[in-house]
Amino acid sequence: MKFKGEKKMKIIEKLKSKTNIAGKQISVFMVMFVLMASIGTAALLSSYGTITGEANVTQAVDVTGGDLEYTIGNSPAQAGNTYTSDVFSVKNNANNPVTITLDTKCNNSIGQDDGTQQTMSVNWSTVGGSGKACDGIVTSYFGTVNLSTKDVDFGNTPWTQNYVAKATVMYTLVGNTFTATVTEGVIADYELIYYKDNSDRFNSPAQAIQITADIGSLPYSDDGNVDEFGYCAGGSEGEDYTHCHGGKMWYVPSNALDNCTSNACDIDWTQADDFLFETDLITYTKGTDNKITLPANGGGFDFVVENALDPAMKPDTYTLTTDVSPA
Repeated sequence: MKFKGEKKMKIIEKLKSKTNIAGKQISVFMVMFVLMASIGTAALLSSYGTITGEANVTQAVDVTGGDLEYTIGNSPAQAGNTYTSDVFSVKNNANNPVTITLDTKCNNSIGQDDGTQQTMSVNWSTVGGSGKACDGIVTSYFGTVNLSTKDVDFGNTPWTQNYVAKATVMYTLVGNTFTATVTEGVIADYELIYYKDNSDRFNSPAQAIQITADIGSLPYSDDGNVDEFGYCAGGSEGEDYTHCHGGKMWYVPSNALDNCTSNACDIDWTQADDFLFETDLITYTKGTDNKITLPANGGGFDFVVENALDPAMKPDTYTLTTDVSPA
């Protein structure tokens, strides 16, 4: 008679025995362990499904115009004169506001100066660098926008420019003090205004806002042109502006503004045929840190670079470079 204990011992002895696999002696127990582990693993899913995302990213802010180069003066530039560049454009393609800075360097044969804009201007004589290379130059940046009379058609869009009268305005991009100056097309007894659209703009037209030095950032946050109305090609307004969202600047007869309170005035719309309306939208950021906030979905600005040359400047070749940088 065999006892249970003896049977158990024989089983253990068999497990301890070895088998030959690929020329190697391997414990039968180890083979069984591997087989059991494999069976257990194979019975469980390692994944219920795989999801893959891929992004071919383009940059949020575009800077365009003149191959991003300009010549100061007619090469040579005349010391004592002031020169303005062609127009460049900054545009935010993201669906959130983006803040930027303009960072400038200037160099000549003796070295390089690194400039920091103060209200969008650099007086290079006050900037440290390699031998104060660019003494005698003051570099400034101004937003620019063209205005025009339009074929006024209440209740319909777009109002098409007819250029019976037109003007060019240069204005402050960032700073605590806002200025806007008509540089071409000055008309007597006209003034510049900011026009903020209400949502129901034809049935509930907004007031004109007279432009003063202490006006806030433009456009105002409750302006329908920030996110309701779009002015790029294919936008809601049927326009073909470079910038889809932003603020409107107009040039209107002073006598078309009535009942002004705190710089907000009623508008005499019977004179609208004589108004010079925006042909693009603008942005202005109130502050002193040189940071410019671009409205979302195509907001931005056109701008020019102005270089004023001191009459006593030393003859040399001066190169100015400006980076439009993330803030």
